[in-house]
Amino acid sequence: MRHSITTFALMFALGCSAQVGGDTDSAAGAGGAGAQATAGSGGSDSASSAAGQQPTDEAPAFIATMTHLESGWNYDGPDGNAKFDIDVLKIRTGMDIFSAAGGIMTVESEVPFSTKAIAVNSPIFTDLLAANFGVGSHCDIKSTLDISDEAMAEEFRLRKEPMDLLIGADNNLGCSGGASKSDWVLGAHLAGFKYINGIVGIHYLSMDEDARPEGWTDDSILNGGHFHDVSPVDLTHRMHPFMMADATDFEPDADGVILANPGELGSLPNFAELEKGQSCSKGCALTSEDVDVAMAKIEESLAVRDAGRVFKVDLYLPLMLFTEANRAVLESFIEQVNTKFVETGRLQWGSQRDVYEAYVAYNATAP
Repeated sequence: MRHSITTFALMFALGCSAQVGGDTDSAAGAGGAGAQATAGSGGSDSASSAAGQQPTDEAPAFIATMTHLESGWNYDGPDGNAKFDIDVLKIRTGMDIFSAAGGIMTVESEVPFSTKAIAVNSPIFTDLLAANFGVGSHCDIKSTLDISDEAMAEEFRLRKEPMDLLIGADNNLGCSGGASKSDWVLGAHLAGFKYINGIVGIHYLSMDEDARPEGWTDDSILNGGHFHDVSPVDLTHRMHPFMMADATDFEPDADGVILANPGELGSLPNFAELEKGQSCSKGCALTSEDVDVAMAKIEESLAVRDAGRVFKVDLYLPLMLFTEANRAVLESFIEQVNTKFVETGRLQWGSQRDVYEAYVAYNATAP
């Protein structure tokens, strides 16, 4: 049984004082200060949370995923519609897997896919929302940009506006990524976003070195292997969303304007190789070993959970995973999450937006 975020927010209020044509799938048709709750607004970045009720005197603990439709993908030219249709099919395969196994996925889009969806009148994003999955923007902003807050806001708007057209601004509250040397917090806020997820090493570029992990220079972040390191690096800090007033450090701000919505553990198909100190230059194959490592990482994360703060575990699932060949392993992953964590009340499934809305609801009512 799924429980909507509207019900979830009300519970606190009462109890706590990528590449398919014309979608040819397309021819058919996409607590900090100042934060505003949007629970009950209809389709969200998503908005329904799965079973596994937690005690109402505790802050909610979520497991979420993110899948990015990237900036480097190209749907131009005579084969553009066919490439788009292939990626839509992958999304629909992911939807079918998550629906069958009982989980929630979030899909976040950069400009090439979202503008193609507009051009071919694809219903893929509205179909995701109708199925209670998450939808948001993906913001692959150039990491070396050092520009004004307003110029940074324009970078975010370029990514936000196509998705606003597809699902409505009320449903497009968050962005994954968005990091650069510029103030990505203020840029996202000025563009109208409420939260940032998908936080990694390059988000430290906006911060002085004394606000970074030791030895994290610009060069070591950009070229020395820290680019996509899960961040903030401290596990306890990373697992609990917090408000930020600007991008000068990762310290929580009472007057924050953007919810930092991290919780990242990494990319699911890379887990087994990373445990062995290996890497995959062209992407790792998904195996049951990856699922085993994921379960251990989730357990490790839950060990640092503060029951008085909203908690989130987040895993990245590349679009390429959503194939029939990977169905059994993906279903096993979702089913093990449900058996070990959801049915025992330790976690609940949610979209990226669900986490934002739960944070707002809990911090509006918590003592």
